[in-house]
Amino acid sequence: MVNVARAQSVYPLEYNIFVTTYIYPSEGGKEWTFDGEVNITVSSDVENTREVILHQHRLGIKSATMRLLRGGNGTEQEVGDSLISDDALSSDNDKQTITFKLRSPIQHEPRGTKYNLRISYFGNISDDMRGFYRSIYVENGREMRLAATRFKDRYARRFIPCFDYPENKANFTLKVRHNVNMSIESNMKKVGSSERDGDFRITTFEKSPPMSTYMLALVVHQLRGKYQAIDDKASSMEMWIICRSSLENHMNDALSNAFEAVRIYFEKFQYSYRKMVNKLNIIAIPDLAADGASAQPGLTIIREELLTNAPEKTTFIQKYKSSVTTAHEMSHIWFGDILSVERWNYLWMNEGFATFFQYSKAGEMYQEVEFVVGEMNRAMEFDMRSDTHSLTQTGDNGDIPKFDDVITYAKGAAVLRMISHHMGQNNFTRALRGYIVARALLTVSPVDIRIRFSNWTSNVNDFSNIFYSFTLYAGVPIVSVRMTPARDRAYVSQKNSANNMSNYTIPLTFVTKLEHSFSNTETRTILPHSSNAKIRVRPILNEWIIFNVKRVGYYRVNYDPASWRLIFEGLKRPFHDEIHVINRIQIIDDAMALAQAGELEYSLAFQMLDYLGDEVEYGPWTTALKALRFLYTRIPERNKNVIKKFILKRTEKVYKHLGFYPRDRDYEMDRYQREELLLWLCFLGQHSCVIDARNEFSKFSKGKYLEIPVDIRLPVMCVGIRHRYRHTFNEVWNLYVNENIETEKQNLLRALACTNLNGTMRMFYNNLFFANSVRKHIRVEMFLYSLTQNEKTADHAWNFLMNYHTRLSNETVDGYKDVAIMIGAVAQLFQTQKQLTELESFIGSYGKDFGNHIKILEESEKKLKRLLEWDEKNIKEILDVIEYYNKNGSLKTAKNCLLFQIFIIVIFTLTIY
Repeated sequence: MVNVARAQSVYPLEYNIFVTTYIYPSEGGKEWTFDGEVNITVSSDVENTREVILHQHRLGIKSATMRLLRGGNGTEQEVGDSLISDDALSSDNDKQTITFKLRSPIQHEPRGTKYNLRISYFGNISDDMRGFYRSIYVENGREMRLAATRFKDRYARRFIPCFDYPENKANFTLKVRHNVNMSIESNMKKVGSSERDGDFRITTFEKSPPMSTYMLALVVHQLRGKYQAIDDKASSMEMWIICRSSLENHMNDALSNAFEAVRIYFEKFQYSYRKMVNKLNIIAIPDLAADGASAQPGLTIIREELLTNAPEKTTFIQKYKSSVTTAHEMSHIWFGDILSVERWNYLWMNEGFATFFQYSKAGEMYQEVEFVVGEMNRAMEFDMRSDTHSLTQTGDNGDIPKFDDVITYAKGAAVLRMISHHMGQNNFTRALRGYIVARALLTVSPVDIRIRFSNWTSNVNDFSNIFYSFTLYAGVPIVSVRMTPARDRAYVSQKNSANNMSNYTIPLTFVTKLEHSFSNTETRTILPHSSNAKIRVRPILNEWIIFNVKRVGYYRVNYDPASWRLIFEGLKRPFHDEIHVINRIQIIDDAMALAQAGELEYSLAFQMLDYLGDEVEYGPWTTALKALRFLYTRIPERNKNVIKKFILKRTEKVYKHLGFYPRDRDYEMDRYQREELLLWLCFLGQHSCVIDARNEFSKFSKGKYLEIPVDIRLPVMCVGIRHRYRHTFNEVWNLYVNENIETEKQNLLRALACTNLNGTMRMFYNNLFFANSVRKHIRVEMFLYSLTQNEKTADHAWNFLMNYHTRLSNETVDGYKDVAIMIGAVAQLFQTQKQLTELESFIGSYGKDFGNHIKILEESEKKLKRLLEWDEKNIKEILDVIEYYNKNGSLKTAKNCLLFQIFIIVIFTLTIY
């Protein structure tokens, strides 16, 4: 972890930057480098300041001066001698800083005294997709180059010496000298026409509003653009999407999605982006690390496959992901640009809001289901891990990596969603608008949310306790519900999955067959962090009660066995007894997660899974398949047919409902679900799925590859490659190399990951990491995907990593960190003590090469030990339960359930009374 120093005594007011870029060898300087000069207007409020500390990383400093500024109203002039002597510069590579010792102290009186810090420097345009980095692509047979920036979270220091903390806001004026044949984009509009300088142009941009350093953006390129006019009811504006010329006709949907997202957000937030920026441009580039998108004021940079909609080469899932990504990045205009976090420790306030609102464009039901499946379930799964963390953290502002993860995005959004339902949507919207107006163009902290939002709640103390408990504590609350024998009262308690303590103040909701409805998510009662609750309900002796209506609360629910069984019986009734689809998702996710954590017997959890034979909806099945995949990976190879039989029996109805081929009448969620289900069923060898896929694959053999419907092309190609020979693998690889549309390239690469022959599996991994045709940012993702598509993959992947781990550190974006992540993913598939020993031996022999990332390897070792212990404790029980269902079908004997319920009531009575 980088030890990042914090500079407090001197702060920036304005940056004036002049940069010359050298991208091609013919430009006069060394290719892929740049020269720069920055003039930083600084001031200080601290007496007797004798040094100035800035961030810089991988820059060469040529010279530096610092002089007093006199004058005002933009006419300041340097006066006097430089306060920096020639030998007064020192660097600290660990802290990524430079320190300038001063001949005499900076004046802090009169208040607002200014100085100009002028630094000349040079740097490299890097190849690791951080800072100012390079990208190469082929267009019409020609190699093309571009350079782009990604400064979030701490990489502006690779472009300019600066005060690289989010709270250090300043104005930026950028001037760039660049190849005359290249175009240039930044946050602001260009000032007049570019000035010609031989084979270069000098382009100057307008002064920006106050921004953090990570918001500065620059792209030097040879792309083209298209635009759409926007009217925000305050003033009109043009939105541009800039992309490769061959993709120009495939960007219409992305432009419309961005346009619609901005319109929705403006209407909801009632604050114009014009108060921050005077343009909205999106630029599509081939290479961008992290999640593939980076939003800055006036210029959003997104990886091109996340914007592309090419007929017959972009699936519904890819289109949906594009829509959500665009909506997420557009929301950063408000949450990230207009409101920016004071410290990286509060990053969830940017990403949580953006994730929460990214579903706004979808229909209400689709939005809610996809949010629960895509964000809530994911957040809770991560938050029950031993390496989880709280949303708001204390500690060094430079300690970024653990902040930028599932907790920051998904849990942040889930907690905000819970708050919105607790407050009521109208009050939440009013509070949100007030929050934006009050803190616009300033920095924000959690205190600002607590103050602005609590004003719109009926109980300020309850809101504050809810807000702080869910942002300051790690782990998922597990709410325990125990019904009295008469089932007219519920005894409710809680514990935190992270520490078994009662940390949370929880807004509880519930619904019964006789009371309330699934459409009402109003808080029924508050469960305090330090005590239990007793809730009266209308007597429901033989009917279910379900807590956490539509899963609006960020907590899991565990019931007494009788209450669980009544819920399961309800699920098996016609129309699932009108239990809402989101609560069916919740029931599946909670039951399987609690069983995995040892909080619920698997015999009970499988009673719930038995109902899936009558379930056809996307959300419940996606949730169930994820849980069943985990069990599938843990069950030994010799017993896998047992769980295969269980799954294939219960997927008969949903497979019949969806069918193999797309239909015009398909709902959106059916289209989303079909690809995932077909991949899984064909992987398990479901006869009809495999036969249909082989028949469809024959089109590939006949040279009619594009006649395979795009939304089922991946499952079809996966089956074809899995069941064919080496020449088929080579043919598909050649298709991949020659394909120009990135959405199609990625699906071809996923199909190649399905190969199960020893020789082609080795070829896949060699091609993935060592072929120039596979971009670095996608390599780890595709490696992890391959682990889900082949039962033989673990051994081959492990051997590949063992043979090439050193070389791989140079072939991935994050070097040894990525290698450690891949090793950890393979290790989670291990099932024997011998494999654990191999992992321990590797860490002992090579762990030192990984530096700080050895922690990832050590955590993987701990996880594997826990998994092997879990296997020893649970696998036999799970296999016995599955064998029972395979032999006897559904457990539908109501008499057995009733007898068990009576037994539980007797035990409960003895316990309570």
